[in-house]
Amino acid sequence: MATLSNALVNVFVAPKSLFDDLKEAKGWGWIALFFSTILYALVTYWLYSGMSSEWIVEQQIAQMGDVSPAEADQARSFMQDSAPYTAPIAAVSIVLATLLMNALYSGYLKLVSRTDEFSYGDWYSFSLWAMMPMFFNALGLALLILLADSPDVPLNFANYASLNQLLLNLPIDHALYNWAEAFNLFSLWGIVVAAAGLQSWAKMKPITAYVLAGLPFMTIMGTWLLIALF
Repeated sequence: MATLSNALVNVFVAPKSLFDDLKEAKGWGWIALFFSTILYALVTYWLYSGMSSEWIVEQQIAQMGDVSPAEADQARSFMQDSAPYTAPIAAVSIVLATLLMNALYSGYLKLVSRTDEFSYGDWYSFSLWAMMPMFFNALGLALLILLADSPDVPLNFANYASLNQLLLNLPIDHALYNWAEAFNLFSLWGIVVAAAGLQSWAKMKPITAYVLAGLPFMTIMGTWLLIALF
């Protein structure tokens, strides 16, 4: 019999078994929503709420690149008003963006699965479970916050698992900086989980499941890469 404790373990060690169990426990999506999204939003809130408004403003100015002193002063005036709200804005944005992206991904999965056994709501729950690697992303970020010498850390601190921070170390003015910062390795883990789910729910062969699970992410990142390069 499927149990919630087994589900929380299997999503990381035996994802195909998880999705086999979810066929009979489709209402568990809210658990995945908490561990994959709400928890990450709360840790992000913690990250930004510890920063001083002055630090946030100067970090944002630095990210603007080569601007004139007049332009920097004008931007600083606006940013000083919004800086105290950075933490709640970031947390709410994470939740809303995740819900929207999952809404689109769920529709895509229902389309490519070619099965009527599962409803759109079932696939939405599926997509939330596929995001569970973000639980470890949140734990890693929380640990880094605890170990930081000061709460005033770089604004991109939350992207510690990005391709840029792990491997490339591109400067902020590099054409591929934003792309490399957005390429989070936990997203690849999520694709692995989703592929296991497609093998269970849609009876796909492994190669087909991996291709279809990762196609939206790779299409977005591939298009972004080409635009940045050319």
